[in-house]
Amino acid sequence: MAKQNLSLGGLRTIDGGLVNAAINDKVRAAVADCKDRPGEAKPRKVVLTLEICPVADQRGKFDRLSTACVVSSKFPDMRSIDYDMRVTAEGDAEFEELSPEDAGQGSLPLPHDKGKA
Repeated sequence: MAKQNLSLGGLRTIDGGLVNAAINDKVRAAVADCKDRPGEAKPRKVVLTLEICPVADQRGKFDRLSTACVVSSKFPDMRSIDYDMRVTAEGDAEFEELSPEDAGQGSLPLPHDKGKA
């Protein structure tokens, strides 16, 4: 393959196309997260970082570059609603799944809940 200049276009071929594929995967994940959580207004971030370091020859003079690409992403944290919990005598945290605001709320056994009450 021909030599490439380090540029946005040239990044498509770095590491056999793995950097390009990683960027595409992270962008797809960000779009999917936006569709899954449209009420979450915080931005989803896809970041490409180029780490460019000088490499010196034996005399300490500039010789070449060592370059790596880092693809990362940051999405808003997923947070559940707050649950009221009480601590049992055994030390377990206990909550009522159908009444998250009141751990002491009892639930009525339904026909499909046989043996659970």
